[in-house]
Amino acid sequence: MEEAIVRTALVTQKLEAFERLQSEFEASLGFIQDVHGQQRFSAFPVAETVHYLHALWICACKDHLLNVSTHSRRYEGNTCLGLLQGWQEGKTAAVVAFLERKLDGLAFAGLTRKIETAATVLPPHEDLAQRLAHGRLVLLNRRMNLLRALDAIFALSEHDLLQEVHAASVYYGHTPQQIEQQRAEQDDVRSSSVLHPLLAQRNMVVMNTIGTHVITQQVAGGRARFWRAVTPTDPSRPFAEYLMRTYQEQTSRSQNVQVQGDLLAQAHDAIIIHSPDDRILVWNQGATALYGWTEQEAIGKDIHTLLQTCFYASREAVALVLATRGHWQGQLTQTSHDGKRLIVESRQIFVPAKAGQAAVIVEMNQDVTEREQFLQEQAEAKARELALQETARQMDAFLGIASHELKTPLTSMKGNLQLAQLQLTHLQQPETTFDETMAQALTTVRSLLDRVERQIKRQNRLVNDLLDISRIQTNQFTLQRTRCDLVRIVCEVVEDQRILAPTRTIRWHTLVSQAEVWADADRVGQVVNNYLSNALKYSEAGTPIDVRLEQEETMVRVSVHNQGPGLSETQQQQVWKKFYRIGEMEAKSGSGMGLGLGLYISQTLIERHDGRIGVESTPGEGSTFWFTLPFAPLEHI
Repeated sequence: MEEAIVRTALVTQKLEAFERLQSEFEASLGFIQDVHGQQRFSAFPVAETVHYLHALWICACKDHLLNVSTHSRRYEGNTCLGLLQGWQEGKTAAVVAFLERKLDGLAFAGLTRKIETAATVLPPHEDLAQRLAHGRLVLLNRRMNLLRALDAIFALSEHDLLQEVHAASVYYGHTPQQIEQQRAEQDDVRSSSVLHPLLAQRNMVVMNTIGTHVITQQVAGGRARFWRAVTPTDPSRPFAEYLMRTYQEQTSRSQNVQVQGDLLAQAHDAIIIHSPDDRILVWNQGATALYGWTEQEAIGKDIHTLLQTCFYASREAVALVLATRGHWQGQLTQTSHDGKRLIVESRQIFVPAKAGQAAVIVEMNQDVTEREQFLQEQAEAKARELALQETARQMDAFLGIASHELKTPLTSMKGNLQLAQLQLTHLQQPETTFDETMAQALTTVRSLLDRVERQIKRQNRLVNDLLDISRIQTNQFTLQRTRCDLVRIVCEVVEDQRILAPTRTIRWHTLVSQAEVWADADRVGQVVNNYLSNALKYSEAGTPIDVRLEQEETMVRVSVHNQGPGLSETQQQQVWKKFYRIGEMEAKSGSGMGLGLGLYISQTLIERHDGRIGVESTPGEGSTFWFTLPFAPLEHI
C-alpha cells in the first residue's frame, strides 16, 4: 500500500513539473524543427547555437519527466549540458564535433536517385517524387543551418567567441553554477523511471497535439514552414509521427499497448488493423458501429471477404501503392452486416516489419455514403438543369421562328376578311333589295365572318404572346416610353372590355383624376387587358369585376378583382411562370384556350417599368391581381 501511495505521489510530481515546463518545451521543440530543416536561416550566430543546445536539453527534460525512455544514453540532455559547460571553459572543439555529427548521414545522393526512379517508373509516382524532393529540401536546409553555425564560430577570435558564449549561456540559464544544479536535478526522484499509464498517455497527447500548436504559432508569426499544417484528426500526422517514431521503443511495451488500445477503442472512425494477407487483427468500436460485426466476430476473418469490398481501381493496384509508397487513400464500396452498401473514405498505412513485430496494414474508414449520394444527386440535378436550359433555349428559338411564320398568314387572313366584310356591307345597303332567302343568307354570312374575325383576333393574341416571349428571351424587347396618363389608359381598356362583354358588369373605381407615369402606354394597356380578360374568363357571368386605381405615396396602384374560385398559396407563386396554366380551373366564359404566357409577360412588362406586381387571393373568395408604377419624375412631366 505504501509503495502504491509513493508511486502515485511521484507521478503527480512529474506531471506538475511538466506543466511548468510545457510552454518552454513547445518553444524549444519548434526551434529544433526549424534548425533541422523546416526553415533556412540567413545567419546562425553563436547565440543561436547555444539556444540549440539549450532546446535539446529542454526536450530531454520533458522525456525524463514523462518517462519516455528507460535508455537515457539515447538522449542529448546531459551531453548538451556538458558541451555548454566546456564551451565556457574554451573547449570549442567538442561543440564543433557535435555539430559535425549532426551533418553526417544527410544522404542527398540517395534521395536524388530515388526521385529519379519515382519519375521514370510507369505510372510515375508524382506524389512520392514530391515527398522525396521535399525531404531533400529539408535536409539541405538543415545542412545550411549547421554550416552557418560552424561558419559563425570560425569567424570569431577565441576571445570574442568566449564572450558571446558566456552572454548567451547567462541568457538561457546555463552558467557553470546553474549547470551543476541542473545536473543534480537529473538525479532527482522526479527524473527516475516510473511505468505508469498516466505518464504514457500524457506524452502521447502532447506529441500528437503540440506539433500542430507549434505550427499554428509559427505560421501566425509569419515564419514560413515547409511541412503542411495538419489537424490532430489527420491520420497521417506527419509532425507527430516524426516526433514519436521511437515512442514504442522508448516506453514500456505493456503500458504503450494499453494506452494505444484504449485510444483506438474510443476512436469514432472505423480503425482496422490487418495483416498483409488481409486477416483482421484489430477491430475497434468504430468498426463495430459502422459495419455491425462485433470484435469477436471479425477478428481472424479476411477483411475483404467479410466486407465484400469493391475497389474502384483494383485490389492489386491498391496493394502496389501500399508497397511502394507506404500509404494509400481513396474510396471503397463495402457491405455492412445488415446488407447495406456503404461508400467509405479509406486511408491505409503500411507498417513494415520490425524486430519481433510482423508487418501490418492500418486501415481507417469513414462512412461518406450520404455525402456521395448527395454529390451524385447534385450532379444529376445540375445535368437536368443544363438539359432544361438547353431545351428552353431551343424552344425559345423555335417559338421565335414559328411566331414570325404564323404572323404573315394571319395578317393576310385578316386583310382578306376585312375586304369580305366591306363587300358584304355594300350588299346590305338599305337601297339594295333582296328576297327574304337572300337576305337571310347574307345575315348568316355576316355572322360567320364575325366568328372568323374573333378567332383570328384570338390567334393573333397568341402569336403576339409568342413574339413577346421570343423578344424577351433574346433581349430584343423594347419599350416606347413617354409621359402618359395611367387613368386614361385603364379607363380605355375598361370601355373596350365592356363592349366585348356587354353582358358583364365591370365597375370602375378611382378618386384620382390624373396619374402621370413614364411608360409605354400600349404595353401597360396590355397588362390591364390581360388582368381583365382573366377576371372575366374565370368568374361566373352574374358576378361583377371591380377595377381600381389608387395613389400610394410615390406610386400608383391598379388592381382587378374577380369573385372566381381563388388561388392557393402555391398557385399564387406559380401563376407568374412561363407556360403555367391551372389545369383544374375551369373557364366560366369565353375560350379556355391559352399558352399560359399572359401573366409572365405582364410581370416582365411591369418590372421593366420599375414597378411591382402581385396577387392577393383566398380559395373560394376570388382574386385580386395588382401592379404599381412610379409617378413620372419631374423632368418627364
